[in-house]
Amino acid sequence: MKKSLLALLLFAAAALSAQISDKKDPYSFTASHLKSKIQTVEIEAPTAIEILDAQNNERLYVVGLFVTAEINSNTHGTWENTAEGGSIWRLKIESKGAQAIGVLFDEMKLPAHGELFVYSEDHEQVLGAFTQANNNPKEGWAIQPLGGETVIVEYYAPAFVNEKPVLSIEGISYNFRGFDGLTRGGTGFGASDSCNVNAACSEGNNWRDQIRSIARMYMKIGFQFAFCSGSLINNVGQGCEPYILSADHCMGTASTADMNQWVFMFGFESPNCTNPLNQTGLTSKTIVGCKLLSRTSTTGTLVGSDFLLVELNSPVPTTYNPYWSGWTRFAGSSPSGVSVHHPSGDIKKISTYSTNLINSTVSSTPNTHWMVSWAQTTNGHGVTEGGSSGSPIYNNQNLIVGILSAGLSYCNATSDPDWYGKFSYSWTSNGAATNRQLKPFLDPHNSNVTSLTGTNYPCAGIGLEEESLFNVELYPNPSTGVVNLTWQQTQNEDVQIEVLDITGRVLFQNNVAKSAASKTTIDLSAFPSGIYLVKLTSEGVQKTERVQILH
Repeated sequence: MKKSLLALLLFAAAALSAQISDKKDPYSFTASHLKSKIQTVEIEAPTAIEILDAQNNERLYVVGLFVTAEINSNTHGTWENTAEGGSIWRLKIESKGAQAIGVLFDEMKLPAHGELFVYSEDHEQVLGAFTQANNNPKEGWAIQPLGGETVIVEYYAPAFVNEKPVLSIEGISYNFRGFDGLTRGGTGFGASDSCNVNAACSEGNNWRDQIRSIARMYMKIGFQFAFCSGSLINNVGQGCEPYILSADHCMGTASTADMNQWVFMFGFESPNCTNPLNQTGLTSKTIVGCKLLSRTSTTGTLVGSDFLLVELNSPVPTTYNPYWSGWTRFAGSSPSGVSVHHPSGDIKKISTYSTNLINSTVSSTPNTHWMVSWAQTTNGHGVTEGGSSGSPIYNNQNLIVGILSAGLSYCNATSDPDWYGKFSYSWTSNGAATNRQLKPFLDPHNSNVTSLTGTNYPCAGIGLEEESLFNVELYPNPSTGVVNLTWQQTQNEDVQIEVLDITGRVLFQNNVAKSAASKTTIDLSAFPSGIYLVKLTSEGVQKTERVQILH
């Protein structure tokens, strides 16, 4: 895949819950008494010119276009009663020529015990069940694309559920590339060029933790959808904040509403070095929605070091086995290392360098980037492609030193270089404002550390000793009801613990007696499935953690 230098600005939603689902079959799969014919809504495909214009985007790897639908469960679809007295609603959405279709909601509210699914007509691809835990009070939600030109949306409720769901579909993402393997049961698999090296290969043996921090980003930007890569990144407090580091040009002109429907996919990788033939053995661990923390510009124009920092609107579940990558703001070069990324939205790949990173200039500002040339390795010759943008480059100490901003490498030009915006420049040099720097978020208490190692759950919580309350941990998360809460204090004072719903209503309150390091257990099993806030207060200091309850 040849890349021009501009197109190399590559590589190129607000929900409070991860796109976590209970893996099960939809009710209709085994209900022979249901009608075989359901309503179909045909959505007109974008024109060839519209698709060509999108493909020619020089800043982003665009894979799809937004098409308005305006579908509502009250006015569209087929409702039926089940044999057990429950109810089921189904709707088929079709758009000719689509390689894949994603479903975007401007409003979704599921009653307790209601279940939502999206699946392919041949039943080979199934997403769901989504439940009340996925409800988004801020509006805006998305379901990742499924392969083919047809998807079916199904809602099921047992007999004792009288409340109707609110299902308002504002449109679809019509995907015309980047999902080559979806019709074979994949989710983007097979789209990248053959020289790329799977992250599961031996080249990744010394980088297993860092590989776990990488996420594929599927982003709505106005009427376009694009792929980028990003990484969970540690901060000095080590509180497992769901921060994702990527490239500024990946955001482009995306609005807050657009970011409500961004989909972050973790663990999308081959289980071994060989490319799989289909999705068997692959995972689709997703989180929907994020908010902007900091970036180098306001328009996605390539300036400065081209970084983007966002916060996911949901904690990363422990079941995703996440890792928060470490970093260094030391400005010196590195003699060797890797980059881990999702080229063309494909499964996770790794590229290796074995020569010094070179101080370089990409935009008008000098010395903002590292230039890298990739090495031939045992299992291929890693490069970068559209969709790799925003991926981190690690030094020989396994720490992030840059973010992919632009490049020329591809499988027929493996010796051509790529450019990574310097982490050291992104720290404070892009501008004086908080939202132009990494430091205010990665070192909010001015510890002035130069380097920070990565971390796993449960997070260590260091560097905040000047506070009277720190190192707050809540687990398991998600939970079926009983959660453990631990914290540390520098002052021997009582700690007030409150549990609030997402509207701020206090549902539980308790005081824990004075202790320099304490823990307690909270039973939330009587609470409905959903997102709750656990707030600790001591000596005027407040710490709040989010917990997801799933029944």
